[in-house]
Amino acid sequence: AYFGEKDYQQVFLIERMVKDLNFDLQIHRVKLVREDSGLALSSRNEYLSEDEHSRALGIYGGLKQAKAAYEAGERSVSKIRDIVLKSILAARGIVQFVEVVNQKDLQKFSGMLSPEDKVVILVAAFFGKTRLIDNIELN
Repeated sequence: AYFGEKDYQQVFLIERMVKDLNFDLQIHRVKLVREDSGLALSSRNEYLSEDEHSRALGIYGGLKQAKAAYEAGERSVSKIRDIVLKSILAARGIVQFVEVVNQKDLQKFSGMLSPEDKVVILVAAFFGKTRLIDNIELN
């Protein structure tokens, strides 16, 4: 079965369920696909007005900035998270969550990250009435 990584948490849960219940099934992760603008490709994007679509780019903008900060040596979870939050809020989005989690178990990180940590930032935010999700792996 093939599942897209746009819904990172869903893929994780499906993989865990297949393993835990010993299903004879192989799960294939499909990389997240983005519009040319950078917005994560989703059927929900059609519900966005032109203005909301433009502002929703604040999600990916924040994720890219956070990744760049991480690659430049930033290891504070709160600072990485704040980069994404500020970008979404500046775009007038309503943040449902921004979490810095372990790729292996989706447990939240706090404090400082080590370069060995496998990290993904998970986001859900509303632009208008449309709930969008996105993520980015930091390493």
